[in-house]
Amino acid sequence: MPAAKARPVDHLGIRDRIEMLERALCRPLPYGERKELRAEYLLLTELMENTYAE
Repeated sequence: MPAAKARPVDHLGIRDRIEMLERALCRPLPYGERKELRAEYLLLTELMENTYAE
């Protein structure tokens, strides 16, 4: 049986990407990489808050 193919990151929804970033930020990372992931995480969470704010 062939192995299941992973979905490309390009096709993830915003919520999926946020969850992926949350898991990544729990692991030890080099400072530069952590800084980039945190910036993306903050941008996406702010986007989600603004999208669903009334």
